[in-house]
Amino acid sequence: MRAQGSPIPLLNKFSTGAREWQDCPFHQSGGHDDHRHQDAMTTHHSTGYAPSPSLGELNAKLKNGSWKRVSECLACQSRHIESFANLRRIAYDRCRSCGFTFANPPPPDEVLSEFYNTPFYNNYRKLEAARIAVQPYFTVSFNDLRRLSRWITVERSAAILDFGCGPGSFLALLRDEFGYENVEGLELNTASVQVAQRSYDLRIASKIEELRTKQYDLVILIEVIEHIPDPKEVLRTISSLLKPGGALFITTDSVRNIPARYFPSHCGHYTGPSHVSLFTEQAMTEMLTQSGFRVERLEADRSQELFGNFVASPFYKLDFLSPRSNDDLVDVLYVPNKFGRLLGLRPRRSLPSFLRKMKRIDSIIANAAAKFLATPPTEHLFVLARKEEA
Repeated sequence: MRAQGSPIPLLNKFSTGAREWQDCPFHQSGGHDDHRHQDAMTTHHSTGYAPSPSLGELNAKLKNGSWKRVSECLACQSRHIESFANLRRIAYDRCRSCGFTFANPPPPDEVLSEFYNTPFYNNYRKLEAARIAVQPYFTVSFNDLRRLSRWITVERSAAILDFGCGPGSFLALLRDEFGYENVEGLELNTASVQVAQRSYDLRIASKIEELRTKQYDLVILIEVIEHIPDPKEVLRTISSLLKPGGALFITTDSVRNIPARYFPSHCGHYTGPSHVSLFTEQAMTEMLTQSGFRVERLEADRSQELFGNFVASPFYKLDFLSPRSNDDLVDVLYVPNKFGRLLGLRPRRSLPSFLRKMKRIDSIIANAAAKFLATPPTEHLFVLARKEEA
């Protein structure tokens, strides 16, 4: 599942200001869209899930002519940036120095405010609430929270903040199974805060001013930083919340792989206005160093793809559709292109069997080739950094 995690770009500036979308598709009913995507969805809508256009359809109405471009890399400050791709009306640039790939112009705050209150986004929150009731510690952001717990090595008495905690599943896991009692969350989405309080009895703040602890031993960012248009600004905020020598744990996608670099139109990482800041190992290291952190440990999951979803490009474009039922755990949407429509293909969640076989072959070749590379392509980053002491 492509995580639509919990963003924190607007914690102190949340507004529902002037809309940047013509006819505001975020507040339209499902209408014809439900029929268009009926093959892509599960057989019925579970109670509480709102009809929603796909991400591409939402973005088709974007009016982004007034958005302000930036002239330097937001990770390393290099001015050697170049146009990279225009994906569902979101333009991405890439830094030639560090590989950081980012929405440019970045979506302004009022656009993000609108997006993170759409039925499209809120359906992910409804899915989390429903799944947590039967599957404790579920989150759409990461499918193996116990794996992440191995990165948490602070003392059991340490003050821990999950910055963008979503429904609080990771905090609850740390408390219930690993004995961390002094845990707190920060989360913008009201629905997620309510789930965290109801399901786990956690302390969750919606604004920084509401946090009970002023300085923490550890701050956690799980699948959050890719949502933030200016990640250095958030790192400055996090630094102010950390004790000298305090730790920062980050997980996020990596774009140092072939699909992300050469086939972005069929790579699941580019979901702007949701995913707007995408990293390589070099970009992450340089950004943290310039922000006053020392990287202590950086690991990455190896990419399992050469071409990935690009094998479907003769027939399908890539889009995304939010959950429509409690069992709808995949949000990828394959939409027929012109040739696919001529063949009578329809939008669907999974590829036809012959294309799934091609992807399996692609994965076998990618894994075999990686054995001969000194630095194999990577798919996901895990970083532990420490705030430099004054």
